[in-house]
Amino acid sequence: TGFFCVDVLLIRNGLVLGNKTFVYEINDANVIQEKLASFITQYYANQNVVNLPHRVITNVILEPKNRSAIIEALRQITEQKIQILPKITRNIHKQWLQLALTNAEYILQQQVALQADLSKTFFELQQILSLEQKIQKIECFDVSHHSGEATVVSRVAFTPKGVCKEE
Repeated sequence: TGFFCVDVLLIRNGLVLGNKTFVYEINDANVIQEKLASFITQYYANQNVVNLPHRVITNVILEPKNRSAIIEALRQITEQKIQILPKITRNIHKQWLQLALTNAEYILQQQVALQADLSKTFFELQQILSLEQKIQKIECFDVSHHSGEATVVSRVAFTPKGVCKEE
């Protein structure tokens, strides 16, 4: 089990306006191409057409069939041609790619450190509670209301890997 990270730089008129980072857990490094192709298509399909870039720069060389499928899907949304550039020649593109890679590496380091810290915390809690079995999950509940009306219950679950977003 490992992590796959995508850092999207928001660039307009040559200026970096910000970034968004997405981390996914993967079980097989061979699926990175598919995950990236799926991510690009879904991410840009959900964006405002005005905000779509003219080019997408990646550090992964996508298979021609994946690249063509992404370009065609985005062309149907925007009615404009979008380039996917795995090999970059312009110096500014190299700098943007390096910035995104640095951001992604930092986020991945944080993710690994967080997971190690959570595993340690779960182990320490097991020791404090004198439990023989490993703790697999911690669930937290909060019941709120306004003057006895409109009761709302929320639940958060944690495993040694982090927050259980699926539940």
